[in-house]
Amino acid sequence: VRGFVSIFKTNYQITPVETIVNGGGSVTPEPGETESVASLKDFITKGDKDNVVKVNCEATVLYQLGKNLWITDGTAYLLVYGETGQTYKNGDVIPAGFGGKYAPFGGLDEMGTPTDFAASTKSVGKVEPTVVMVGDADGEPINSFIEMRGVSIAATSNERNFTCSDGTDQVTLHTAYSSFNVPTGDNYTVRGFVAIYNGTYQITPVEIVSSTGRETVATPTFSVHEGPVPAGTEVSLACGTEGATIYYTIDGTNPSAASLVYSAPIVVNE
Repeated sequence: VRGFVSIFKTNYQITPVETIVNGGGSVTPEPGETESVASLKDFITKGDKDNVVKVNCEATVLYQLGKNLWITDGTAYLLVYGETGQTYKNGDVIPAGFGGKYAPFGGLDEMGTPTDFAASTKSVGKVEPTVVMVGDADGEPINSFIEMRGVSIAATSNERNFTCSDGTDQVTLHTAYSSFNVPTGDNYTVRGFVAIYNGTYQITPVEIVSSTGRETVATPTFSVHEGPVPAGTEVSLACGTEGATIYYTIDGTNPSAASLVYSAPIVVNE
């Protein structure tokens, strides 16, 4: 193997550019060629941004929010970004053989171009976040699931960033989606994932619960655009917050907990 010495997060590695097979003759991998590794840690260490790399082990789902999917296999935590074609919930096990390209963003380990993500057929049960103090959040592994209790949340000049504080320390909450509603005030419990952007630690929130126990959820989305539709059109509703209940009305009034509960696509005939 001929290649170049590089370093990633203090670990030395080799970027191969040519392989010599026994008996002479060279083989140079073509961009897009599929390779494989045994674990998520190996996927990160390999750091292949050009080729799809398959992971030959199962992975446990921690959370899915829109195009963001956080997973672990016991060796590392990883954020998968993109359309997997699957809907997972906390604790689901993703079968071995999934893959993608290493696509770090601002220093955050990510898998992009996800491929071969199969439906889960088993679960390890609910995976609880690690409860930490705000000042200790940056000591947890990148992309790991954490919970901070009794915190105050304040807005900043950036509509996607919020300050999360326990009175002693603070950390930035950065919303992955503008549709994720972050409340401001005191005494909240924040569940999210440890992230890093250009050397600064931050938290990507996925659940925010007030002292009353009510959770602030992602804004529901619609399968069709606003406006007139042909009679018989089916409108599907979805929410990025796991376990959320959607209430709706069809008479133009604002829904409440006494309104209809969404359970299947709504047929629009008038």
